[in-house]
Amino acid sequence: MSTPQDPGRPDEQSGYPDAPPPPDEGQYPQYPQGPGQSSQQGPAQPPYAGGPTGSGYGNAPAYDPYQAPGFGTPPTRPNLAPPREVVWATYAMYAAIALSLINLIVTLGDSAGYKDAIRDADPNRTVDVDAVYTAAVVFAVIVTLLIAALYVFLAMNLRKGKNWARIVTWIVVGIFTLLGLIGLGGDAPAIARLIGILVLLANASTLVLLALRPSNQFFASMRQPQ
Repeated sequence: MSTPQDPGRPDEQSGYPDAPPPPDEGQYPQYPQGPGQSSQQGPAQPPYAGGPTGSGYGNAPAYDPYQAPGFGTPPTRPNLAPPREVVWATYAMYAAIALSLINLIVTLGDSAGYKDAIRDADPNRTVDVDAVYTAAVVFAVIVTLLIAALYVFLAMNLRKGKNWARIVTWIVVGIFTLLGLIGLGGDAPAIARLIGILVLLANASTLVLLALRPSNQFFASMRQPQ
């Protein structure tokens, strides 16, 4: 004899599984997977370097702007050795400096000759010869040292291929060459006149050597980027 079943209770022999318990709060229910489905969504992607930690691009190569063509460090000038014409021009400048210093020493050592030249230039004796000679020596020392420092500075930059140094050299040395030509007609001791002529020749050689074709090609190539 069968027992009566509760009308609100499903038949245990009906073949339907019991319903899953309700999920806890904050969780999503787990649904059964269909046939052929895998629990993984796909093969794991290897991380890419260079990306932020935890992202899927950790292995991406970092962008280096200095490796991209047309960007990065500015182009540099070629490192070329100066031609012999430029080297000889700097030697002529150094020779002019040495001769000017020798002339200064001669001037300081031959005070009597320069004082006689001052007296001959002023026959009426309207000036103090000693005062004029002292002022002339001080002025000559300051000017000679300044010119020597300028010549050395220009010569160093000429060998580096600086075109502005060649332009300044043409101006400065050209002025002293002109002054040397004017000074040939002045009254000075024989040794001073000889040294003045040698300085004039050294300055003129500098002007000519810097204007020759090898010098022009050297300074033009140094202006072009590599």
